[in-house]
Amino acid sequence: MAIIPRAYTAKPGIFFGLEAGIVAVFTVEYVSRLIVAYENRIWWMLHILNIIDLLSIAPFYVQLVVVLILGMELDSTWLGVVRAIRLVRIFRVLKLGRFTNTFETVVKAFKYSFAAFVQLLLFLAIGLVLFSSLIYFAEQTESDFQDDIEEWIYNEDSNDPGKKSPYQSIPHSIWWSIVTMTTVGYGDTFPITPTGKLVAGFTMIFGLLLLAFPVGVLGTQFAEELENGQDRQTTEDVIKLHADKTVESKLRSLRNELSQFQLQLMETNDVRSVVSEHVHEMLDSVHAETEKL
Repeated sequence: MAIIPRAYTAKPGIFFGLEAGIVAVFTVEYVSRLIVAYENRIWWMLHILNIIDLLSIAPFYVQLVVVLILGMELDSTWLGVVRAIRLVRIFRVLKLGRFTNTFETVVKAFKYSFAAFVQLLLFLAIGLVLFSSLIYFAEQTESDFQDDIEEWIYNEDSNDPGKKSPYQSIPHSIWWSIVTMTTVGYGDTFPITPTGKLVAGFTMIFGLLLLAFPVGVLGTQFAEELENGQDRQTTEDVIKLHADKTVESKLRSLRNELSQFQLQLMETNDVRSVVSEHVHEMLDSVHAETEKL
């Protein structure tokens, strides 16, 4: 909302206050976790999630120092720097991944599907070069090169004579290949010759087959990782449950042993009291016999 000029100029203090409050909460969280990680703070700071946390709060303080404290005017140079700093604030969105397991599951699925994506990029590069070249030469069949303007213009044999061809070169045709192979189809450039339309048809089919392969692999990896995550959670729950039962059984056994020991102590005390009474009786008898003598 702060990037909308009308909204920001109406209430600039509200947006600054909201951002300051959010950054303050993030700063307290970051500093608290940094203090707790006293054993190895360097490695803790170099962790990817902690770097994201730092990047999410750093732009506010940098902008605060540059604009408010140093009092520098935002000329064209500093304005570009501040805008670049503000762009880093999008890393705050990535902080949400810390509070959900789905984000971690998606990251692991991409990690395990890395080889498939490398193959996708390889086939995509081959397809771009191949179909860009084919569409370029196909559209040249009904266009002529004008030396005065150095451009390809459709001739009288085409459906739109006199129009500038959008396929001026193979690099110019790469944009059309990307849009067609990814099945986006903006429609800003399209072939008008029969040969070009034939090439476009093969390009569409190749694009569908190209996208189906990595999407299927990624979907399979995501399903497997989701199932593995559920299995791990179930295993942890079972282990925790049995661990609690084990602790309870150990405490129960300890209580039983203590009760038995207490009973043994009571029996021992009873025996000692009986023996003490007999000893006293014997001593009284000895004293009585001694007095008679």
